[in-house]
Amino acid sequence: MDILAKIPPQHLIHQDLSGTLRTALTPNDADNRQRLTDIVRLVSDIVLEMDRNLSLTYVSARSADILGYHPWEMVGRSLFAFGRFERDLHDAPPPDWRHPFRDMPFLATARDGSPRHLLISALPMFDTAAEVFVGVRATAEDLTRRRSDEERLSKLSMAVEQNPTAVVITDRNGVIEYVNQSFVVTTGYLSEEVLGRTPAILKSGHMPRSIYCDMWKALTAGQQWRGELYNRKKSGEGYWEYTVISPILDKKNVITHFVAVKENVTERKKFEEERLRQGNEDAVTGLPNRVLALDRLEQTLVRIQRTGSAGALLMIDLDQFKRVNDVLGHIAADTILREAGGRLTAAVRPEDTVARLGGNEFCVIAGDCNAGDVEGMTRRILREFGTPFSAAGHEIFVTPSVGVTVFPDDGRVPSDLMRNADTAVYRVKEMGGNAVQFFTPDMNQRANERARLEAGLHHALDRGELQMYYQPMIDIASGQVTGAEALMRWNSAEFGHIPPDRFIPLAETSGLIVRLGSWALKTACLQAAEWRDTLGPNFRMAVNVSPRQIRQREFAELVLRTIEDTGILPHNIEIEITENLLMDSKVPSGHLNRLRSVGVSLSIDDFGTGYSSLSYLKRFPVDTLKIDRSFMSDLAGRGTDAALVETIISMAQCLKLQVVAEGVETHAQLEALKTLQCNFAQGFLFSGPVPASAFLETLPKGTTPLNRT
Repeated sequence: MDILAKIPPQHLIHQDLSGTLRTALTPNDADNRQRLTDIVRLVSDIVLEMDRNLSLTYVSARSADILGYHPWEMVGRSLFAFGRFERDLHDAPPPDWRHPFRDMPFLATARDGSPRHLLISALPMFDTAAEVFVGVRATAEDLTRRRSDEERLSKLSMAVEQNPTAVVITDRNGVIEYVNQSFVVTTGYLSEEVLGRTPAILKSGHMPRSIYCDMWKALTAGQQWRGELYNRKKSGEGYWEYTVISPILDKKNVITHFVAVKENVTERKKFEEERLRQGNEDAVTGLPNRVLALDRLEQTLVRIQRTGSAGALLMIDLDQFKRVNDVLGHIAADTILREAGGRLTAAVRPEDTVARLGGNEFCVIAGDCNAGDVEGMTRRILREFGTPFSAAGHEIFVTPSVGVTVFPDDGRVPSDLMRNADTAVYRVKEMGGNAVQFFTPDMNQRANERARLEAGLHHALDRGELQMYYQPMIDIASGQVTGAEALMRWNSAEFGHIPPDRFIPLAETSGLIVRLGSWALKTACLQAAEWRDTLGPNFRMAVNVSPRQIRQREFAELVLRTIEDTGILPHNIEIEITENLLMDSKVPSGHLNRLRSVGVSLSIDDFGTGYSSLSYLKRFPVDTLKIDRSFMSDLAGRGTDAALVETIISMAQCLKLQVVAEGVETHAQLEALKTLQCNFAQGFLFSGPVPASAFLETLPKGTTPLNRT
């Protein structure tokens, strides 16, 4: 029997197919060559072959893409014609080609001159029969892009790690995956202490919850969030940071991470707060300044309008504070201002605002109060100022003038209320100060009249409404007229006769006194020149000047030029200043010294009513003291006034000064002055102030005092 008949048919088929497949799958030389060719084309590396002299015998087509050279341009040339081996950016010795190696860095130069970083791996080829080295097969992997990517990533990593601002990267759930060194320095947390936790460990508890809700709402919507957060360090110290948080999206726009850049702005916030404090705080007292006071007043007005309650604005002006400044200096004055602010604060409620508006002006803003509250507040203020202040080793009494306006009854606008309170203060000043005055509507009328009066005064000189009057000065011993005091008068076409005590203060505060004073000086000098022929060459004209005039840089020049232009001599003019001016440190005594050196006389008007002091008399070249009229009433009765007048005259005689008694109205007063050896007198006993046209008729040259009883 045929042996094949005993074999199952399926076995015969399988055996036949297997043999067929083996035959079909066994590669021939052509297949092998094609396969190798395809592999070379598919790999991204350059495939090289070199002979034993390292001359290139084969180069794959990838050389054109990587180096810019076609294979035939490279074959036959040495590998080192295209680059060199390197190690750590320096030249490296070539490898031993007789041994296999992998991934040796080779820096090639492309056709365009750009560097190409390659990694070469090689296998040596030997003649199997003779075991002789015949060449090398190698691949060259292009690392240029990878190196560029690595360098870029390295730079980015270093930039993030060395960034002066803190950088935090979290996953989409807010779990920290990375923090840089600045984060560690800023917060005091080590990186291992925060990885795997959330930024909530930095919360201070001082930020509103709504901020974090808004933050997560924006971030989960794929939007950037930025803002300032007050956080807490590991040590517990608080700090401010400006934070910008951005979502990181993948290619499908799905949030995978969040990156936060956090800048520590604590110092900037402190600086801003300090600037804000300086912009809203008075530098001397530490109280709110005018800007902040107006803001508080506006807020109070809004609140009382909403609640239907009432409030009050108190303006406090320290009486005669300029004297304190002039006598004790600015440092002592500032000490008193600080204490005054403290006393005002102690006199009001904790919720009220005490502010310094400037100079010696303070204000109190009180909301939600009634009339009883305000009256109690004003009583406490007056009581607080009832004790003396201590400064520069002196005890000084400083009294307040308090003006009160109530809102909303008196007004609903800050500017109106400030004006009302200021008007009330002005009324207190008119009454002598150290009192309280509530604003009334008729005060506005008086304020408006005062404004109209000031406006009229601006035009009075041009309209010819001003006139100089003259009151004679009499030599008590001889009864002769020796001089006159020039006094300004205003007869307004609109307001009628305006007394000096009304328009002179207006001229002072408005600055008009400089212009009016120059006119008065020239007019008086012209009149003195005319009367010298009648009343003698030694006739002396006394002209009042204000501190504002003397502070003018050209004051001495003005007086000397006026003397020259009017044709009189310096000894015919006497400059009268008030006693208070002696204490004004801003008044340049050099002006008066210069005038005195050429023969102009200097007298102190109203002596005894201010801070009489020998030290002030030594500072200025004074010739004459004029005793104020207030000391004349009791002179003949030998009371206190008589004692004071006697003291002044004795002091003047010791200092070799002359004395003029003002306000002499009776013969008894004149006799008392003659007994005390007073030099000169003026007053209604002889003549009141009269126009120039009536002066000589009233007191002809050589006459004795008129009989005016």
